[in-house]
Order: sequence, then structure tokens, then C-alpha cells
Amino acid sequence: MKKIILYSAITIGSFVIYSCGSSAKISEQKDGLSFETAIKAKSVEDEYLFIRQNCNDCKVKSQALSENKGKPFDVITVEKSDGTTLKYYFDIKSFYGKFY
Repeated sequence: MKKIILYSAITIGSFVIYSCGSSAKISEQKDGLSFETAIKAKSVEDEYLFIRQNCNDCKVKSQALSENKGKPFDVITVEKSDGTTLKYYFDIKSFYGKFY
């Protein structure tokens, strides 16, 4: 009986921990297609790496500095091979204005 109770407690505890962890990961997923879902970048290189990994047929058309709610953002406009354009938003607060 003690083994059943112990097994049940471990199983329930594991489920609770897994559930909390997986929901946090889902809420942290960002696509970079708006200010609200901007990608936190640590460098300009990170921005271009993200674009290459997520839109490998895209060509960069422009890059602009923007501000939203007092935070700096890079907005990179790309063109896909079919001619459509996308804008990727990057939160650059971690490195903006911090040059050596």
C-alpha cells in the first residue's frame, strides 16, 4: 500500500512539474512578426541568423530603428521568393547604445 501511495505521489508531482514547464515554453514562443512577439536579440548578427533560420529564401530589403512603448526595436523588412514581404521585429534593448 505504501508503494502505491509513493508511486501515485511521484506520478502526480511529475505531471504537475511537466505541465508547468510545457505551458511556460508555449507562452515564450515568439515569431517576431509584431512588436508584441518581437525576438529578443543580443546582437545584429542574432537578428540575421534568426531570419536565415526562419525564412531562408528571403532577401533583406531594409532595416530600420523603431521605438514602441519606450523600447528600441530593429524592424527588418524581407522579401520572399514569391514577392511577398514580411517584417521581423527584434527587441534590441539588451545591446542598443552599448558600444565599446
